[in-house]
Parts: sequence; C-alpha cells; structure tokens
Amino acid sequence: MLPLPRLRSAALLCLLLAVSLLAACQKQTPPPLPSAPPPTPAERLGKARQSVAAGNCAAVRPELDELVRQLPQSAEAFLLLGLCAAKEQLPDRAEAALAKAASLDPANPQPLEALGILRYTQSRFPAAKEALSQAADRHSANPQTYYYLGNLDMQAGNCPSALDNYRKAMAKGPTFAAAAKEYRAAVAACTKVNQPAAAPAAAAAKPRVGK
Repeated sequence: MLPLPRLRSAALLCLLLAVSLLAACQKQTPPPLPSAPPPTPAERLGKARQSVAAGNCAAVRPELDELVRQLPQSAEAFLLLGLCAAKEQLPDRAEAALAKAASLDPANPQPLEALGILRYTQSRFPAAKEALSQAADRHSANPQTYYYLGNLDMQAGNCPSALDNYRKAMAKGPTFAAAAKEYRAAVAACTKVNQPAAAPAAAAAKPRVGK
C-alpha cells in the first residue's frame, strides 16, 4: 500500500489529467456544417422573375442568358429574357427570345403580346397586328393588346373594329387612360367620316327677262 503522501500525489495527478482532457474536449473545433446545395435552375428562375418584375433587367440579364442555355425548353426563361432585351433596346435579341417563348408555349398570350408591342414600336405594323391578333385569340388580359389593335384599325380606317378594340382595352384596364383618350378621338373621327355629305344647294333661279 502506497504511503498517504504518494496517494494524494497520485490522486492530484489523476485530477489534473481529467481536467486537462475535459478542457481539450471543450476546445475541440466542431466539424464544419455541410454546405448548402447550390440553387437549382428552377430556383434561380424564380429569383430572376422577381428581378424582372422589379425592373432590374440590367443586373439579371446575364443570369437569364445562362438560364436559357440550361433550360432550353423553358418558355418563361425566354419570355423574361425577351422582356429584358426589349427594355434594354436590344430588339433583335428580344424578337428572337419572344418568338422562342411563343413557340414553346403556344397557348400563352404573353409572349405574343410583348412581340406585338415590340414590333409596333418599330413601325412594323403588319407583323405587329399578326402577333397582337394571335394574343387576342388566346384571350389576352393585357389592355395594351387591344389598345394597339385599335390604333392599327384606325390606321386602316376600320372604325367599327377600332372602337370595339378600344372598348375592350378600357374594360380590361379601367385605369388605362390612353385607351379612353384614343376611344374618344376615334368616336369623333369616325362620326365625322360617317356623316352623310350635305346635299348641294339648289341653283338659284335666274330671273326671267320679260319683254
């Protein structure tokens, strides 16, 4: 049996060793947390949609360029890219992207709406009418579709169709002031055109010269 002083020394040594081990365990760096997986293309598309809605096209267009490569069958990716390209005055890029979106989602009027408005601003009126008419056939809810169709009808002198399209634009966009303004102007112009011509004044009877 060890003498008492040695027992105390051994106990103290064990205690110090235990404290050291405990401190080492507490200071041990925890393992790093697993890194979050990168966002999926669908998640990135959702963020891009928010950026386009906020008007941040310049910042998001490189991401959209990448997304249309990764999602070549996504009509929405091409639509967003086309809208941004149009806003950034890149008409050729906008035309190609919007046409692709329309081909990928034939039932959706939105690519055709944007395509028609783009062509209208370029004074490509027959092509604009074609796209806007197709959007209207797909039950477009955008008042601008019918507003621009009304303008094109007025250019062609088609008063009944123009007035009908302006009415649709006002119904779908009650606060769309331009449609109401053009409707009033069209009513006045069409009324003037349709007024019957005034009958020519009867020739004044010449006085008979008597003997």
